[in-house]
Amino acid sequence: MTRIKSILLNLIFFLNVLLVFFWVFESKLTHLPTWLQVAGRLHPMVLHFPIALLIVTVLFEWMGRNHVADASWNEKVELLISVAAFSATITAIFGLLLFHSGDYISGPDLLWHKRIGIITALLAGILVWLRNKQRTVYWVTFLVGIFTVVIAGHLGASVTHGEGFITAPLKEKKDKIKNIDEAVVFPDFIQPILNEKCIGCHNPNKSKGDLLLTTRENILKGGKDGKVIVVGNPDSSLLYRYLVLPMLDDKHMPPEGKPQLETSELRLLYWWILSGATFDKKFAELKPVDSIRSIAKTLYGISSPLEELKIPFASEKTIAKLNNIQRGVRQISLDQPYIDVFLANRKDLKQSDLEQLSDVKDQIISVDLSNSSLNDDLVKIIAGFPHIQKLFIENTDVSDKGIQTLAGLKYLEYLNISRTNVSEKALPSLQNFPSLRRVYFYETNIPVADLKAYQQSRMGLTIGYTPDLSTDTAFRGRLTDPTVKIDSNIFLNYASIDMSYRLKSVQIRYTLNGKDPDSSSILYEKPLQVDSNCVVKVRATRSGWINSPVQTFKMKKAKYKFADAHLAKEPDKKYIARMDTTLIDLQEGTESFSDGKYLGYYGDDMEAKLDLGAEQKISKISLGYIIDHGSFVMSPKMVEVWGSNKEGVPMKKLGTVITEDLKMRKDPAKAYASCKFSPQKLRWIEVRAINMGKLPKWHPSKGSKSWIFLDEVFAE
Repeated sequence: MTRIKSILLNLIFFLNVLLVFFWVFESKLTHLPTWLQVAGRLHPMVLHFPIALLIVTVLFEWMGRNHVADASWNEKVELLISVAAFSATITAIFGLLLFHSGDYISGPDLLWHKRIGIITALLAGILVWLRNKQRTVYWVTFLVGIFTVVIAGHLGASVTHGEGFITAPLKEKKDKIKNIDEAVVFPDFIQPILNEKCIGCHNPNKSKGDLLLTTRENILKGGKDGKVIVVGNPDSSLLYRYLVLPMLDDKHMPPEGKPQLETSELRLLYWWILSGATFDKKFAELKPVDSIRSIAKTLYGISSPLEELKIPFASEKTIAKLNNIQRGVRQISLDQPYIDVFLANRKDLKQSDLEQLSDVKDQIISVDLSNSSLNDDLVKIIAGFPHIQKLFIENTDVSDKGIQTLAGLKYLEYLNISRTNVSEKALPSLQNFPSLRRVYFYETNIPVADLKAYQQSRMGLTIGYTPDLSTDTAFRGRLTDPTVKIDSNIFLNYASIDMSYRLKSVQIRYTLNGKDPDSSSILYEKPLQVDSNCVVKVRATRSGWINSPVQTFKMKKAKYKFADAHLAKEPDKKYIARMDTTLIDLQEGTESFSDGKYLGYYGDDMEAKLDLGAEQKISKISLGYIIDHGSFVMSPKMVEVWGSNKEGVPMKKLGTVITEDLKMRKDPAKAYASCKFSPQKLRWIEVRAINMGKLPKWHPSKGSKSWIFLDEVFAE
């Protein structure tokens, strides 16, 4: 025991001298070698040892107050405090090295944390020497040491987690947001997310990557990798991109082990950047969609005026009685009492259809009567449903009189009166809907000038209307894309295509030969079927308007359908699509790797064995995949195809296709690796997609693991 104590005393003396030496000449501690940087990063791990040992020493001293003369007990306490002093000095040296590693900004909290930490280590060394000499001085020094431990710990928490980390729960919380539309988006919604999940590593005391997220100026300035916000483009903004990288990626933020952003927080941040990344605009000014409004309410506990009413639930029996084949009545969610009513397309709408809803009038918040025989008389019944938030009455016989009748609906947020008989006389009545946020007037008789004036009178109101281009010779409005529904663009026999447009006066023209449609192309009148490979191109046209952009759809007729598939390696658990059948389900993925139709492999290869069910004469095998370099999704380095015509017979190699990417691609794209070979009878096919493993040198994140995303295999 004596020898161990002697060694410890010498080590403590040496390390204290070394600590003081480093402290005095710390201005020379620049460009630390790698091994010293590694040692510095051990500081957060070892700092708990001296704290715990000093606390245990206090307990032992208290327990041994009646054993002052007990030599054995004193030896144990002396050994304990010697180990505590040794570990405290090691911790202080590591902390000093970490201070000079470049990961931290030398702010007041960090400077005092360093100074008090060094003083604590020196006091611990002095305690070892004082214990058997000056007991009174020893205890005074001990108490001072405990005080410095507390102060150093508090400052360390502020440096690591942000100022006020320890006392945050004791502070009064900010007043609850009462009116979501009046809330300023950045300070009320975005900054709290950054404070909770990001500020710990990006504050004035600690700025990883030279990035500070505490003020508007610092956020816009960015860090060592450049600006972190590209206004209007969250996918190109590092502030968002690093948050959605795979957890295993070195650049993922926050680092593994730190609290991660919830999906709702990510969506709110994405929307803020997409909407212009403003720092002073109010929520209503950014015209949020309903999903963002709902997320903001949930995250920050904002109750709507309707929620404050505490409306009771309607009985399941009552809802079931009202719900029938001609009238849909359903409770929107299990945890809220609100009811949705669907009476669209009812050309025989009767007064009783609406009057029977009186038992649930307080719970009804959404009514769809579009394309029905609704008129002003029936609107009087709807006006008796006091809590309606959404009302769809487009393409009905409602007039100005009906809108005046509805004026008492103070919770109405959404109103669609397109293709109705309303005129500009209805606009004063619309001023009586205090909660109205969206209203649509497409193909009504209201002059455009009156609609614009109405919109300017209501901040945050979104309106939709048909522009008047009759006297405009310089500009023509551009039509939006028509809606095109295809049951499957890969098919065995035929595929059905259905097209529509929300405005009745718009024509849809299309071609099947790959040429862009014009006024002489086929006019769409009813759903069509295609039974061969073709390229369908579609656009909307209307006299006096600019045609919509051309939409292109590649239709592919599969000659063979695989009977079975088996993956040798499972994909990443987040991108399993339909597992084995993903490659043979005749469902081609889009240009989004997260659409649920791709198998994703992170740094690994894909290998699949496919069964045609019977021998077929094959000369070509193709594998579909997606490229999205910005999301670390690469082409396979190569694709190998193997085949056999009998079960149990070794596969023979049919060919290899080199698909490796050689330069950065800006936009996502679909691609195919097609392996051609001499025609031969095959039943069993094996496809191997070789992952690059790591991103190439030309990629901004070179060296990180790469993804491959694969969807469909074709045999021809």
